[in-house]
Amino acid sequence: PTEQVRWVPWGEPSEPDRPLVVGAERPAWPGAVPPPYPARVFTPPVPAVLLDDRGRPLRVSGRGEASAAPARLECSLLAGGGGPVRAWAGPWAHDVRWWDPAHRRRRALWQVVIEGPDASEVACLVALEAGTAGIEAIYD
Repeated sequence: PTEQVRWVPWGEPSEPDRPLVVGAERPAWPGAVPPPYPARVFTPPVPAVLLDDRGRPLRVSGRGEASAAPARLECSLLAGGGGPVRAWAGPWAHDVRWWDPAHRRRRALWQVVIEGPDASEVACLVALEAGTAGIEAIYD
């Protein structure tokens, strides 16, 4: 999602860097998260911790295999500092900009739904990169 957002100063033209194709011919953004798209995108991601049921941080192997299922997401951005994971999808391994050695990144994305302190639920897109987790986006 961070690569699909471009900030434009107020009053300046908001033309996209590449032309948009309308209709069925529109190609999918490489590595894009499928719709519905998150409403809030954070650049850089907000630091977080994605834990398994034993309280250990999750890891994702080079083959995209998770060390365990996510059980809890902790982040200062979330109400109550986070909560238990009620539903999840992923991980999806991404080899970002593999063609550019200076900017290449390997990461895994998870979509998680957590239960807040008031029993409300919030859906987040969590990125794991270089052993660190961060909330990249929130679905409102």
